[in-house]
Amino acid sequence: MRSGYLTYILMAVNVVVFLMETAAGGSEKTSVARRFGALYSGMPARESWRYLTSMFVHFGGVHLICNIWALYCLGPGIETIFGEKGFLLIYFVSGLAGGLLTQLLWKMRRRGGISAGASGAVFGLLGAYLVAAMYGFLTRAGLQNILLCIVINLVYGFLNRRINMTAHVGGFISGFLTALAIALLV
Repeated sequence: MRSGYLTYILMAVNVVVFLMETAAGGSEKTSVARRFGALYSGMPARESWRYLTSMFVHFGGVHLICNIWALYCLGPGIETIFGEKGFLLIYFVSGLAGGLLTQLLWKMRRRGGISAGASGAVFGLLGAYLVAAMYGFLTRAGLQNILLCIVINLVYGFLNRRINMTAHVGGFISGFLTALAIALLV
């Protein structure tokens, strides 16, 4: 199969879950998001499966489209550079780390919340691109584009209080570290 097919499978799963959310009462409803696996503060340990499922739940069409577009733009390149297994490892470690860090900060700050979306995993792909640049897989222009994308997303994220920047930063750092580990071990 050609490179990028795992990206397209992940995109399709996100869309299918979104359609299921919509049919179940609306993707922007907190109750629907929780039913489909969103993270929430005070979540019991027996619901740790939500760290995975929350990566496929989205709050509204704009949220879904932004994450799907970013995955479409970033995923195939990471699949090509780090291979299929490396791509999946970076993607899922980043998404899981973003969720875990979110829960940790909610506990530390004694704040509540609900969180869902693929953006922690997507930010992990951005972190992986920095490693790819370190190893010469990106042109200078490619690196500039990735850095611009990171800056724009960070600025927008910090300006919009509805965005879970903890998941974004956690995903970015874990994506960078996972990609670096893969690069060093291969």
